[in-house]
Amino acid sequence: RGRTVAWTTDIGPHWLSQDFLGWPLYGRLMGNMVRWLAGTE
Repeated sequence: RGRTVAWTTDIGPHWLSQDFLGWPLYGRLMGNMVRWLAGTE
C-alpha cells in the first residue's frame, strides 16, 4: 500500500525552466507531493 509519484522531467533548463521554478506555487506543489508520499497529508 505504498505511494508513488512520477515526476518525468529532467532538471535541465529546457524542461524545468526558470519561469516554472519561479512560479509562485512551485514550492507548494513540491511540498504537497512530498507530504503526500510520506503519508503525512
